[in-house]
Amino acid sequence: MPRSLYYCQDPDPQIGRYFGVKPYNRDWTTFHLLKRKINLKDELGWHEVSDLQKIISGADMWTDFPAQGLTLVVAESPPGGDENQRVDFLYLRNDGGLLPAELKIGGKAKDSVGQLIRYIADLHFQKIDSKYLAEKRKELIDKMPNENSRSISKRKFNMFVEEHNLNDRFFRLLPRHGLLIDEGFPKQLHKAVRFLNDECGFSIQLIQIEAFVANDWSADSENFIMRLDFTPIT
Repeated sequence: MPRSLYYCQDPDPQIGRYFGVKPYNRDWTTFHLLKRKINLKDELGWHEVSDLQKIISGADMWTDFPAQGLTLVVAESPPGGDENQRVDFLYLRNDGGLLPAELKIGGKAKDSVGQLIRYIADLHFQKIDSKYLAEKRKELIDKMPNENSRSISKRKFNMFVEEHNLNDRFFRLLPRHGLLIDEGFPKQLHKAVRFLNDECGFSIQLIQIEAFVANDWSADSENFIMRLDFTPIT
């Protein structure tokens, strides 16, 4: 089942740029009737870091997003080694396992699985414990725009750890686990992930983002609504 974000861009400063797990006006029917699928990169002009990554990071204030049993540790952060790379997202699972996610936009990336494996390799050489998680969480908190966002994020993460009774006995890297998030997955990438999962003991999950707008939407629209579906691909 997909998890969805309901997006609104409105010139009214009281609404502005809104997204949430519920429609801003609670009008579920209107959002669910959106059928025209668009490409976030090619048609809407969104960028991976400044738009999509920012929205997904903010969506962590809700439970089980973008997948069940996960909470965000940090975004756009070096794993900790001496390699020149930054992990798009680092997630903590409800059993204490840590796994990275690679985010793309546009649906045309064929080699993102290689980036994901490099992140896993880098994380393998880090000491994963409560100190490591605290340092990464601080990176995320320090980037947040206001005290309210910081307070919500701190409370949500602490509740996640307490609810699942997590501590240094459970914190560890999941060495063959990860997420790939994109608008689509070329055949070559999908085949590579299937091979790694079926033959090499990996557990890489693909999550496809699909954006739906009204039939009369245009790239020049200043006032529009959109539904973003995050669907696990098997």
